[in-house]
Amino acid sequence: MELYIITTALLGWLAYTLYLIALLLRKGRDAAGGTVCVYMGNQADVAEWFIRSIYRSDGVLAGRLDVAVAVECPGDDTGRIVRILSGEKEFSLFEGAELAKVCPLVLDVRGMDKKALLVGPLNCIMSC
Repeated sequence: MELYIITTALLGWLAYTLYLIALLLRKGRDAAGGTVCVYMGNQADVAEWFIRSIYRSDGVLAGRLDVAVAVECPGDDTGRIVRILSGEKEFSLFEGAELAKVCPLVLDVRGMDKKALLVGPLNCIMSC
């Protein structure tokens, strides 16, 4: 009877471990990987919050995703904020169309406010 309980417990533990490994492998395969390419413009009020939120995502923290940001007009307030953050967080900063040369998949968030960023792009990045 004791051997049956121990065997059942070990088989249960093994099944649970294999399940977790399968989840990790599937999540790693489904994640886009590579670089999160963000195209921003006229968003000085949310630029810092949005970039810091991206850096708190699981993909960036786990090292599966990198960040690159392009600003529409590098001389405006958004450009200055993103330039300061690029020095702090050490991500690539591009001007305008240069980002398309580096990353074919660009997340265009120009003109979005905080609510739209939460519902759309940030939710997508957090699920990676």
